[in-house]
Amino acid sequence: MFQNIISFSAFIERHYLRAALLVLCVILAGCGSINKSSFRDMSTAYRELVEEYTNDNLLMNIVRSSEDMPLSFLDIPSVTGSGSVSPGASASMTGISAQPSSRLGFFSTGVGSSYTLGATLSVNNSFTFTQSSLDNATFMKRFLAPLDLSIIQNLSTTEVLNQAVLYAMIIQSISVVDENGETSIKLINNPYDPHYPYFKLALIKLVAARLRVENEANRVPISPPLSAAEVKNNLMAISTATSKPNVVLTPITDKSGRPSAYQLEQVSSAPKMCFEVAEPLMSLDFYLPPSAFCGSVSNKVKNMKILGGTDKPVKNMKITFRSPRDIFDFLGAVVNLQNNAVDPKSVSVLPTNKIRAGLTVDDLKAESVPLFIVKQNPGSGVDPLVRLDYLGKTYVIPKDDSGFSREVLTILAQIVTLAKVTGSIPASPAVLIQ
Repeated sequence: MFQNIISFSAFIERHYLRAALLVLCVILAGCGSINKSSFRDMSTAYRELVEEYTNDNLLMNIVRSSEDMPLSFLDIPSVTGSGSVSPGASASMTGISAQPSSRLGFFSTGVGSSYTLGATLSVNNSFTFTQSSLDNATFMKRFLAPLDLSIIQNLSTTEVLNQAVLYAMIIQSISVVDENGETSIKLINNPYDPHYPYFKLALIKLVAARLRVENEANRVPISPPLSAAEVKNNLMAISTATSKPNVVLTPITDKSGRPSAYQLEQVSSAPKMCFEVAEPLMSLDFYLPPSAFCGSVSNKVKNMKILGGTDKPVKNMKITFRSPRDIFDFLGAVVNLQNNAVDPKSVSVLPTNKIRAGLTVDDLKAESVPLFIVKQNPGSGVDPLVRLDYLGKTYVIPKDDSGFSREVLTILAQIVTLAKVTGSIPASPAVLIQ
């Protein structure tokens, strides 16, 4: 009899052991699943927060510029996340003896007996981020300075980027300068200027001629011309000189193409603006010098003999670029124009893929696409891409039919990021948001 009691007790122990193991497995599987899901949710929430934060910051400062208010930029230098999972398990039994009067029956379950298994799982996750102000001298010096050619080179290397949109944002003016340094033509990229349509036509020619930034090699002689014998007799000194960075021994060729002498030169590279295609600029009433064209195109222009036997003068083109601050002011003017209660106007740009020869001002009006669209107090019928409330007004960039607004935000975000040089973001946060 006692053997039967022991066997029954072992059965109960095995039953609860299996149940406990099953509960533990379920909890551990749940922990892994919830941990993964929790981390994914936190990462997604952070990405959405940063995207919304960046877009709001850009639109806020464009609107501030349109209202003639000071600009102010914020940044998120760090994000800290934390999470915890607390599992728990429980098991209980209510046993009713089948025959309480007998020893064996006392350990036998009867009607009304029950088993209860329970599992609990507590999940907690959160993240905090620091918010710093960029209102300091280090950031502002870069923010107020005109864009240098290295930044423009970085911005214009993306093939999918619409070059017409980029140059419509960053070019301040286009001037024509004669050989005496006097300016004969100056077109300003200002939508309030009555000659603005002519600037747009000039911009089309620049884009069609593939205006870009090229690294040009500059060679500065650091020795007089040396004969072959002098080079041979001074091999040790020449070897020491050429071992220094960017110092080379360059042959000087005669008319037959043979080296007649040699010269030590310091080679360096500097970015310069140039055109890749000459034909779109042939309709101008002046000629650009071959140095205005990139690389091998410069030799092509020389071989075309466009500089001789013609009445057209040779002039230079001067392109002035905006500072990041000027770009925000320009976009603020765009917002003001299109929300003018009396005579609203949209600043538009001809897409790069529609640029062709013989375009007129009427063609521009028919085929151009709005550069940047911000609707003021649009009501509830507009699905917003970015929405902002400022000084009692609501500003919305529509999600649909917004022209090049997405491209403008992308370029603007890159320009502001490039202005964040080392030291512009404070090490200590200005605001801690939890």
